[in-house]
Amino acid sequence: MTSNFGTITINNFFRRSEYEFQCYIDIDKSILKNDELTDYYNQIIDGHKLLVISKLISKQEPDFVYSNGMWFYFTGNYWRKDDEALLLRKKILQVVPTLKKILAFYTSGANLINTDAILIVRNINCLINKLYKPEAMDEIIQGAKMYYHDESLCEKLDSRKHLIPFTNGVYDLLKFTFRKTSKSDFVTKTTKFKYNATASNPKCNEFIQYILPDLVQREAVLKKLSEYLNRDINTPPLMFSIDTPLATLMKLVLGDIYPRKRPTKHTRPIELPPVQPKYTHDDMREDISIRQTFMNILIEVYKSYF
Repeated sequence: MTSNFGTITINNFFRRSEYEFQCYIDIDKSILKNDELTDYYNQIIDGHKLLVISKLISKQEPDFVYSNGMWFYFTGNYWRKDDEALLLRKKILQVVPTLKKILAFYTSGANLINTDAILIVRNINCLINKLYKPEAMDEIIQGAKMYYHDESLCEKLDSRKHLIPFTNGVYDLLKFTFRKTSKSDFVTKTTKFKYNATASNPKCNEFIQYILPDLVQREAVLKKLSEYLNRDINTPPLMFSIDTPLATLMKLVLGDIYPRKRPTKHTRPIELPPVQPKYTHDDMREDISIRQTFMNILIEVYKSYF
């Protein structure tokens, strides 16, 4: 600030862009062998810039989303809530091994010989200690919200109801193909078992023929049950006229996507003939291949009618 005959002039040296976000740390590029990553760690180590860690994590861990005040992550097969961002916090701590790698480079006898190296070592040691403190972690999480924010995710979850979600992929009822689950399928619920196109357990066929001995009725019931695979179809709540292991099998086959709506007095039950209790509910739970076989049967029936 200078004064000349009552006129005050303010010299603001920090308005120039070259002074903004200036970084005084320049680690050896041979350590990380990646110029972009090296630049990130230069900024992180210089002044403990926690927001830079937030940005780095968003690039390294793209399977997280912050939506409607909640954290979600994609497992590779389905989306899950990350309560209190616990998994993301673990991912953030993965920067520590990289920091220790840089630290090891500069604490070797050959490299710890100048002022820059001493500054880098001091900053890294302080930063590692800082990262294990809740306040620093909370600040990184708060900064990460900006990079991971997608308010539309919650609306999209489980919206693609023509997909049958298995634990190893999805079956598309529009294309009649099975494929690996993608993020954009927005799946959170599954059948709780793997899809197996070749599953053919004779016990399942024997069970269906026993429960539904009449061929015409069998085809009608299986057609009705196959409708519940596609949740885009406006199907009523699922109800059977009698207590039957077939209801148990249907619940096991649909898993998380089993319709939870309660039947009403206007809901028409699926009529089944009374049979002797040759099969118990436990029989349906014993063998996973029975569920896989019944699912394959329902898919084939669905193909024939829809």
